[in-house]
Amino acid sequence: MRDSRTRRSIPHLTIGRGRALVAFAVAVAIVACSDSSGPAVQKNPDGNYTIATVNGKPVPAPLYSDTGGYTLEITSGSLALTSDGKYSSVMGFRQTLPGAVSTYSDSTGGTWVRNGGNVQFTETSTGFTLTAVWTNGRITVTDSTSDPTISLVYELKR
Repeated sequence: MRDSRTRRSIPHLTIGRGRALVAFAVAVAIVACSDSSGPAVQKNPDGNYTIATVNGKPVPAPLYSDTGGYTLEITSGSLALTSDGKYSSVMGFRQTLPGAVSTYSDSTGGTWVRNGGNVQFTETSTGFTLTAVWTNGRITVTDSTSDPTISLVYELKR
């Protein structure tokens, strides 16, 4: 005769397996939804970005100033890269003269091409090209044609 304490019924095993399966599924869902593994790796630079820093300083950031009281600041900026290779950029500026402050925006657009960790931008209206460094969620544009050199860092909107 078998010992009844070691005998399990088929419904008990099915319910136990069901509970284990549900517990496993919940654990997988929690791990999949958590940020503990870090952000997802971005495979392409297309997306919407906002300007984070200008020459290492958070916006609004000075772009130029002189001893006569004139200053030019970047107050905002956005960069949109579409999957079909087009881009658009809008930047906000504040210009201060002694006794007068004005704001304005400037926009541009064109095409972009990715080459490894770089993105080359070509402005439609002028043909001007500029190569930026792209890393996961960040585009760093350095314009060494300006005096002084300007470095802009854009971060992907999440």
